[in-house]
Order: sequence, then structure tokens, then C-alpha cells
Amino acid sequence: MNDDAFDALRLPCHLPTWHVIRDGLENLKNCVQDPTCSLREWATKHQEIVNLCKEESESSSRIHFKSCVFYGLVEFLQKTASQVEKRTFLRSTFPAIVDFALELPNVVPLSGVLYSRQQIGSETVLNKQCIASILASGFLCLFPRQCRGSRRKLKDINFTNFFKYLPELSSQLAKLRCVLNYFEKVADRRFEIQGSVTFVRQVIPWDELPCMDTWLNCDVELCPLIVHQDGVIEDAGCSAIEVDFANQYIGGGVLSKGRVQEEIRFSVCPELLTSMLFMEVMEDNEAIILQGYGQFSRTSGYASSLEYEGDFTEATMNTFKDYSLHREQTPQAKGWKCVKPEHKT
Repeated sequence: MNDDAFDALRLPCHLPTWHVIRDGLENLKNCVQDPTCSLREWATKHQEIVNLCKEESESSSRIHFKSCVFYGLVEFLQKTASQVEKRTFLRSTFPAIVDFALELPNVVPLSGVLYSRQQIGSETVLNKQCIASILASGFLCLFPRQCRGSRRKLKDINFTNFFKYLPELSSQLAKLRCVLNYFEKVADRRFEIQGSVTFVRQVIPWDELPCMDTWLNCDVELCPLIVHQDGVIEDAGCSAIEVDFANQYIGGGVLSKGRVQEEIRFSVCPELLTSMLFMEVMEDNEAIILQGYGQFSRTSGYASSLEYEGDFTEATMNTFKDYSLHREQTPQAKGWKCVKPEHKT
């Protein structure tokens, strides 16, 4: 086996400029709470930090406001967000996002976050405090480019492309509100965040993959199947199997302008986004299983009609209420199976 088969990902806190980035984030948090600091100035200061993380010569070049990563976010705050949304974001949500990012060195596993490489079965367990810090770092676009690239076959967990589509797509606003709702909810209980999410890559040897003859000669009976004609996948609960056949890249286009089945699921359950950091694209003989994540938001509509509907709670479930509050769901590469959680006494 290759020695670097399980090498660790390079995180923002591993950069030689982390101390400068850390100070910049603290200043950015102060800026957003300062009434004399404009959103334009805030976005420019943030871009200076992003450029530091890129470790490229452009970090010292002049920054144009419309080329800032946060330009689309500023457009949202100035033109679309309600006064309550804007005030909540500036006063509490964004400072909490920065605090989560600053905590990354303290919550990442001692072994680091290891790549999940193609054709190598693996299992990674991350606690939810670490996940919040990873997602905050992605929202702030702090991950260096060296973590990406064709060799790693990974999607980008930075929100760089996500923000680009905020001015033009209403469905992108719905996804943004889902993500912000996640940060608001975990920030409310940041010192009580418990549990972990398990990320598994399973590999079937190529010569063991079933083919048409396999199925034609199989005498195993199919399991019973019940079809519910009402409701949506997000409300299916723990008794259903959710089938997803959209994309070999985990997460699909959720951090771009994607807005259908997989992207909606990853938006209402943002902890799933963490898989995009280290799980390489799946090949035909592979599956990815994620266990232990939670749902934080509700949406309505699909694709261009996607809308944010607010918090996900037991009271807002339409069907299968018995285990909705405590449920664990397991998305697989081409199927999501919900499993009934254990009740602890």
C-alpha cells in the first residue's frame, strides 16, 4: 500500500501564516460589529485573509470590491435580507462563524483529517465541534488551494463559488439561509455540542460487481416495498430508503449552483458538507456512507422554486414522527437509508 494512502489534509491552522490569519479574523469580527465599518470594507478585509490562505503572489495585489469572495454575500445583505436577518447575521451569526473557525486547532483530531482515497476502504469519525469549525472555515474560504486538485479528486469545500450565485439565483438564497440557520443553532449551544458523524468509504472488488447475469440467476426474493405517494424525501423519516443517483462527487453541486435532490439534502443537513473536504470522487465499485448527522432546516419547492421554510423540528414533520427528532440517516453513494436510532435509558 502506498505510504501516503492515509495522509492528512492540510488545514488552515497548519499554514505558516496562521497567526496572521487568526489576527485578521479577530479584526474582521470586530469590523462587522462596528457601525462605522461599511460592508464594502468588511468584504475587502475578508479578501485579504482569503489571499493569505491561497499562499500566492496575488495576496499583495490591489483588491477590487466586485472580485471579493464576499461580494455576493454583501449583495444579499444589502438588497435581499430583511432587517432582522441582516442584524442577526452581523451581530451574532458571523461572529460565531469566526469563533468556530478560530477553534479549529483545538478541535481537530490529533491524527488530523485523513484523505479518503479511491479504492481504499476507510472510516473517519469527527465530533460535531470539529465539524462546525471545518464548515466555518469553508464558509470563510480559508482552505488553501493545495488541498484541492486533480490528484486528490475532491470538490472544493470553500464557499467561493457558492457566493458567486447569490445575486442571481433565489434558490441559492434558500441554501444560504439553511447554512446560516445551522450556524445560528449550533452557536446557541456551542459549549454543549455533542455527538459525532461517521464517514465510511466501502469498496467492492471489481471482479465481484454484479452484472445482468448475476441478477437473472439470483433466486433471492425482493424485500417488501411500500410506496407513499404523499410527502417529500426530507420528511420520510426512519422507515424509508432515500435513493440518490445524482453524482459521483459527494455533495454534487451544493457549493456551486446545484439545487436538486442531493444539494437540498446537504443544505438542510450541512454537517454532510464535511465529506467534501476529504472524500475523493467515487468510482463505480464504491459507496460512501455517512451516519450520525442532523437535519437543521426545512425547505419547499425544487430546483428554481426552492425556498427556505425555517427550522426543522419534530413539530414540523409531516410523516413518520416517531423517531424524527432523534433520527440518524445514512446516505450511500446511490441510496440513502434511514436507520432507527437506539433509545438510551
